[in-house]
Amino acid sequence: MKMNNIKSLLLLGVAVLSAACSSDFLETEPTSRVSGDRQNELMLEDPARISSIIGGCYQTLYYGGTFRIGQGLDNNGLTSYKILGDILGDDMMDMLSSGVYSNDQALIYHRAGYARPTAMWSQFYNIISTINPVIAILKTAEGTDNEIDSMLGQAYALRAYAYYWLINFFQHPYSVDPDAPGVLIYLDDATKNVLKRAPVKDVYAVIDADFAEACRLLAGKKVPNTAIGEHMAAGMYANALMFLGRYEEAAAKAEHATKGFKLGGAADLLSGFNSLSMCEAMFGFAVTEEWNLVYGTFMSMMNPYVDGYAVPGYFPIVASSDLVDNINPNDIRKNWFGYKESLNIYGFDFSIVEQLGCMDYVPNKFLCPGNFMADVIYTHVAEFYFVAAEAYYLNQDEANARRMLNAVMSTRISGYNCTLSGQALYDEICFQKRVEMWGEGVRIFDGKRRDETFDRTKSKYYPAKLAAYNALTYKARDQRNTYQIPTREMDNNENLTPEDQNP
Repeated sequence: MKMNNIKSLLLLGVAVLSAACSSDFLETEPTSRVSGDRQNELMLEDPARISSIIGGCYQTLYYGGTFRIGQGLDNNGLTSYKILGDILGDDMMDMLSSGVYSNDQALIYHRAGYARPTAMWSQFYNIISTINPVIAILKTAEGTDNEIDSMLGQAYALRAYAYYWLINFFQHPYSVDPDAPGVLIYLDDATKNVLKRAPVKDVYAVIDADFAEACRLLAGKKVPNTAIGEHMAAGMYANALMFLGRYEEAAAKAEHATKGFKLGGAADLLSGFNSLSMCEAMFGFAVTEEWNLVYGTFMSMMNPYVDGYAVPGYFPIVASSDLVDNINPNDIRKNWFGYKESLNIYGFDFSIVEQLGCMDYVPNKFLCPGNFMADVIYTHVAEFYFVAAEAYYLNQDEANARRMLNAVMSTRISGYNCTLSGQALYDEICFQKRVEMWGEGVRIFDGKRRDETFDRTKSKYYPAKLAAYNALTYKARDQRNTYQIPTREMDNNENLTPEDQNP
């Protein structure tokens, strides 16, 4: 009989959970004498043991865990997927179409045997399998304990976030067909597991319930921005609610998310997005020497002024001309793009970029020292001003849509005051969000949710060879932007048949 691949991951999660605490308490109580209930009691007596497991999930989120494929340069966890989320759209370009993300740009990296779907599937299910025992243990705690509630809230948020990425990359959005086959469901209560492809609506029911519980448990708790706190959980929930079309709730959650952090000005926005001390930084990973992925770092792929993969001699990524050329000249964010001699302190040769006419589109948003020692900011607070603005608009509340848009944009363009209405207002919200979130991976989610058409022909420098792949003008919901279930899952999961595979 076949072994279920994800079930083995679940067992690994339990093993990791046991290993993390065994050295502390098994010296006095050997494994053979410690029951599952007693292990739970011991874990609850010292929450640091559970906290270390949650911390491990944050590390896996950052670098992809042991589930990276090959060298892992394009599969280094969430930071890689952030680049992926933009490269699949129309705002970010692999200029030479020969780099680490060139297959993604050509829409040919979605097949079952490829590294991209395999790594993403494995990473997020590992987080789920590791966090499920944590939830099971913490739910048994009696009474109210701020530390336990905080950890349990983070655990629910991590699980929901993992399912959010899985369902939106391995199936079309909820609005297309809630009954379509989604992904497998594994929970802390094994009696509720669905070992085959559960309907999209059932996966979203888990996401909905988990985020709701996370928000409840994290309310009022103090959590550093290296973890998911009250406001970050609310923002994540808002994004999920947007896919569900529950715009009134999404607006409320997104606006709540903005309350925990300040909007920055030029000094903050032009500082390189490289430190979690940035006032807008909501959630990220504090990189240390131990966790510096060097050439596999986000900055290696995004900073063209240090000796990584983004320099002109390797695989330079630039912004699309259609995006940059339409940014208001008085917008602080205009400085995120365009070659700057003052930043090229190592003297790299940009002649190939100049020959191709892309100097105005060189990115300056993400900067770091030459040793790549820079924090990774997953999310900054401005995102949720735009989420709230869009949600209010879609809920037919243009006054509040303009209020949220003006609140964020007045810090980007001095004197900004939007008085637009109707479709023009909606277009302004969507465009300004594209500018704001460049390089942060939300473009593919927004495009799928809105059923947009990506038209790369509006930009001047997308490689012509993309035409051979039908990758110049295409729907965000193009089937090639929906990943196939990885081959090893199809082969090892007895509950899946060839008919269960995505086209």
